[in-house]
Amino acid sequence: MSNLTYEVVMIRRGKEIDYYNYWRHNNNQTPMGEELHTDLLSFTIQVEAPNKSMAEEIAHKKYPDHTIDREATNKIG
Repeated sequence: MSNLTYEVVMIRRGKEIDYYNYWRHNNNQTPMGEELHTDLLSFTIQVEAPNKSMAEEIAHKKYPDHTIDREATNKIG
């Protein structure tokens, strides 16, 4: 079975609450007034794997201190 390419969104450590508030509730600032933007909250990596769950497992091994937004994992090829 050949591998596919997946984009996996990695949420930066400690930014999980801000990430979900930004994307799901359109909050552009933290309660302390810090302006939020995507680079501050997360980054995307490309992973070659036979399926989505394996791609996420590979990404987690590479960045164990970060959280994966499993809803955002996307097959790109």
